[in-house]
Amino acid sequence: MDARRTIRIGQGLLGTILPATLVAAGIGLLMAGPVRAERIITKSGTTFTGQILKDEGGKVVVKTVSGSITVSRDDIATIEKDVPDSQTVALDIVPVDVKPERAAEALQQAKAAMSAEEWLKAGALLEGIGRLDPSALALEDRQTAAAGLATCYLQMGDGGGACRAFVRRATLESDEPRKRQILAAAEALRTIKGVRIGDQEVRTYGAAIPIAAKWKSQRLVEEAKALVTSGRMYGVPQRALRTAQAAIARLQEADEFAPGSGSQRRQEILKALVDDILGGVRKAIDFCTKERQYLDDNRWQSLSNKEIVKGWAGRLMNYLSVRQEAENALANLKPLAEKLPDKGLYNPAEVEGLQARLQDLKFYPRGSGKHRVRILPYRTAP
Repeated sequence: MDARRTIRIGQGLLGTILPATLVAAGIGLLMAGPVRAERIITKSGTTFTGQILKDEGGKVVVKTVSGSITVSRDDIATIEKDVPDSQTVALDIVPVDVKPERAAEALQQAKAAMSAEEWLKAGALLEGIGRLDPSALALEDRQTAAAGLATCYLQMGDGGGACRAFVRRATLESDEPRKRQILAAAEALRTIKGVRIGDQEVRTYGAAIPIAAKWKSQRLVEEAKALVTSGRMYGVPQRALRTAQAAIARLQEADEFAPGSGSQRRQEILKALVDDILGGVRKAIDFCTKERQYLDDNRWQSLSNKEIVKGWAGRLMNYLSVRQEAENALANLKPLAEKLPDKGLYNPAEVEGLQARLQDLKFYPRGSGKHRVRILPYRTAP
């Protein structure tokens, strides 16, 4: 099981889950490498390793990756000081078998365990509650249990378990905007290993929601920007408009997670789309300017050589295709801009200049006026 040890915390609710020996059963400390720690051996034979934070009032509090584990002094046989701990052991929450009629009592015990930072114990109870029929608890209590379970997993450093808990909590939410925020937290945790959302570590359900909302809004803005910077010229009618509409939709969704995060970037991103189109046209003009010279220099060479003729004709057809797509992209630009909500996205004089250059590229470079030869998809005499 990938070096993971499952900790089983009893089969019943009362009397079986409360003894600290069961809470401590099989618990190991997740360490980055060999360190010195304390080895605790209970009277039941359970052995685990950790750092003792407190040893007073008849209780020993041990720090583990799963949170603070409390063990009764009466249940401890020996404590070995300064021992090496070279094994990496992670903890799994195993659901307690909660009886439906004792669901409310189990929830109160879970809350108390969370207050005491006994995350493994609280998680076991909350997982058990989550497996009950919905009729066992009121909706508000089931929401509380799911949110608490997410916190337990976050405290234990288990991003996967926290993700599942957030999804469960989302299924209990009727408010759609709130549900999307909860699912955003699940999505964020699903994309990484650990309990970070973006560049922030999260340890509680409540803290994760606003952080996830900001993360999701930023991600949607990034998606919108990626859509409009594809490097295409959009010579096909309506394709640029569909791209702009898809980008705007993502920005509107970003506003739902963080008001203003998308709308504030709309003009910038729509201008990026226009700039991307114009950039593609400029590249096409540069390509055609160089390629036209080759076509002109070689259009009469080796007429009897079929291979040379074939290669020349292939480059000619590619030239005509690139030039035509650039011309179509510029022709589509004005109708596109008229349908977008933001104005002033391009300089009309610049567009006219590019159109003039494309018009010139319809002809071979030699000659002027009526004496210029049009570049056509077949050989022509001068």
